[in-house]
Amino acid sequence: REDILRLEAYHFMGSAKKEPQFAMDMENCPLAVTPFEGGLSIQSGKTELRITRSPASFAYYYDGKPLTQVGDRFGHAMISAMKTPEGPFMRVQLDLDVGENIYGLGERFTPFVKNGQVVDMWNEDGGTSSEIAYKNIPFYLSSKGYGVLVNSSGRVSFEIASEAVSRAQFSLPGEKIDFMVVGGGDGKAVLQNYTALTGRPALPPA
Repeated sequence: REDILRLEAYHFMGSAKKEPQFAMDMENCPLAVTPFEGGLSIQSGKTELRITRSPASFAYYYDGKPLTQVGDRFGHAMISAMKTPEGPFMRVQLDLDVGENIYGLGERFTPFVKNGQVVDMWNEDGGTSSEIAYKNIPFYLSSKGYGVLVNSSGRVSFEIASEAVSRAQFSLPGEKIDFMVVGGGDGKAVLQNYTALTGRPALPPA
């Protein structure tokens, strides 16, 4: 949709994903693609992604204002595949600015500001004396006026300024990762764009 940019990364494109899929109200929005020296600019509405080749980087902007970027390590963008004893995982690291706060991720029994927390998206009966919740939503909202939606119903794990205080990391099992950066400029507009994509509840009866 307008002001939303989706990025899909694959380690192995032939893998099957056996999980529920949620319908979203996507639109076939034309993207403005503009090459510049060393890279490309891709824009939907006022949300822009600037990709450079060397060093590799994915930087997001809204109306020319920097939002976040895929973290860079030794010239390589931090979208990576990992092999673990539990199987393959994909992960993404997005940079956080000084003083940037992260909110959201659905129902949680933890502090409202999610910085410093590790949050796993998995619904189970844990009770209110634990951090386990019943309404996990793989979407967070930044105080800088953008949101990030990880488009998966699987066990997404978020590390928000925990392992690295300057980064928000998310990972999930499998060979593919799919996420969207939602622009808007402020929290209210970001939530309007997000709910236009994922759906809004009907107005309750009087």
